[in-house]
Amino acid sequence: MALWQVLWLFFRLGFRAMSPYRLILLLIGFIFLILAIIGAILPLVPTTPFLILAAYFFSKASNKLHQWLLDMPFFGPSLKEWEEEKIIRKKAKLFSTGLILPMVYVIIWKVDLAPYSQYGVTIKAFAISTIALALIFIWTRKSGV
Repeated sequence: MALWQVLWLFFRLGFRAMSPYRLILLLIGFIFLILAIIGAILPLVPTTPFLILAAYFFSKASNKLHQWLLDMPFFGPSLKEWEEEKIIRKKAKLFSTGLILPMVYVIIWKVDLAPYSQYGVTIKAFAISTIALALIFIWTRKSGV
């Protein structure tokens, strides 16, 4: 099912049947889904964390949207493995590390924070710390097969 079909079904069912809490969860899920799609297009924006968050919020708000996300051919298998066994495959770990490490180079040597010279070191340290935490998270998860 395409995204437009899911949205059409969602609108056909109507907002009136949903509680405000579920509507907020759906909205947050769609925001993370849009960020994941942007991340699939732009190399420096992560995709997987946003997909995991979208799947989480969809699972709390709508079983149909959650199942739609799990049935996606490209992202579905990885999301299912994450939900069932908290596994990140070794190939995905290597791929994400290969995309993340060049960001450290760019942040340290290519990003000019001269206009923010007072906070430049702090901004770079925060960015590198965030990247380090992401890599620690990725590499401390089970690898599966």
